[in-house]
Amino acid sequence: ALSLMRRPPYSNWIDPTVFRALVQCVPVFAPGTMVVLTDGRRGVVVAWTPEFPCQPTVEILGTGLMGVDDSERERIDLRESPHLSVAWAEGFDVTQDLFFPASPHEFTLAGDGTWVGQGS
Repeated sequence: ALSLMRRPPYSNWIDPTVFRALVQCVPVFAPGTMVVLTDGRRGVVVAWTPEFPCQPTVEILGTGLMGVDDSERERIDLRESPHLSVAWAEGFDVTQDLFFPASPHEFTLAGDGTWVGQGS
C-alpha cells in the first residue's frame, strides 16, 4: 500500500508529511514477516528502520534438520547488502512494490527540513 501512495494519482492526494509519518509508524516489512530474498534464501524480518523502509534486517532461517545448530543464524542488514533485496513476503511477490529513498532524509519526519505549517 505504501508503494502505491508514492505513485499518481495517490501521490497527488496525500500530503508528503503524512506519508513520512506513515513510514515512521507502519513498517513495510514488520518484524516477524516471513520473506524470501532475491538469492532464494528464506528468512524472517527482525528489525527495520523508517529511513530505509524496504531494506529490513533479516535473520536467515536454518535448515530445521535434527542435529543442526540453528542458534547462530546469519543476520543480513539489507541496507548494507545492495546486491540483495526482499523478493517475496508472506507468499506475495513484492519485487515491483519496493521503494528506496532518493535522498538521505526523504522518509524522516524532518524530510526537507521544513515543519508542518512552515511557509504558510
